[in-house]
Amino acid sequence: MDRRPAADPDRHDRYPETLQAWLNGADWIIAKRLPEDGRTPHAGLLPAGFSAEHLGPNDHYYWDNFWGLAGLQAAAHLAQIHGASEKAAGYRRQADQYQQSIMSSIERLPATTSRGAIPASPHRRMDAGAIGSLVADYTLQLLPAGDARIMRTVAWLEKHCFHSGAFFQDMIHSGINVYLPLAIAQSLLRAGDPGYRPLMDAVAGLASSIGQWPEAIHPEWTALHRNQRRSALPRR
Repeated sequence: MDRRPAADPDRHDRYPETLQAWLNGADWIIAKRLPEDGRTPHAGLLPAGFSAEHLGPNDHYYWDNFWGLAGLQAAAHLAQIHGASEKAAGYRRQADQYQQSIMSSIERLPATTSRGAIPASPHRRMDAGAIGSLVADYTLQLLPAGDARIMRTVAWLEKHCFHSGAFFQDMIHSGINVYLPLAIAQSLLRAGDPGYRPLMDAVAGLASSIGQWPEAIHPEWTALHRNQRRSALPRR
């Protein structure tokens, strides 16, 4: 007589190893979320953390939560295509609740601090860290192309955080970054806004003679570099 326990349909180890890792990660996100009690601006979000290094000190960053939401959505999709329909339905419900918490947090932001855009966290005014919130548009596409909040975030960053035609990050690794203005360009491109072209040109113009860029570029170097490039052009 076979005395082994009956298989549990919800046990992760019945799935391929890579899927099990995804489901474990999704369960971690669900377990880490704060209570959805509506009492704080970060209700239902992830705990405060250091997040991406260019955002600032520990906070409840929208960047982390947008990635967490996308992770739950991806886990639901993977569970579905592997035949775990009950698991998939559970992750979809969790993702819907998570999305509601994130959007409710954004909608409750005071207009005096958000300017109708999406700051880095519900506890921050608009600053250079708001560029992390653009991930909801690119790369995750959690919001429709041209979403008004995303476009206002882009407009605010272009007005207050640009130097020499590119994004200047004034926190942590202060300098003109290459990948961050290209993230803005992606949002503009997705919205059908031709403003992406000057950003691409600015980044290309900051390349070294061998087509390389440092992680952060000193503003004084940009003027020197462009003067050198101009002087290298053939004279008529």
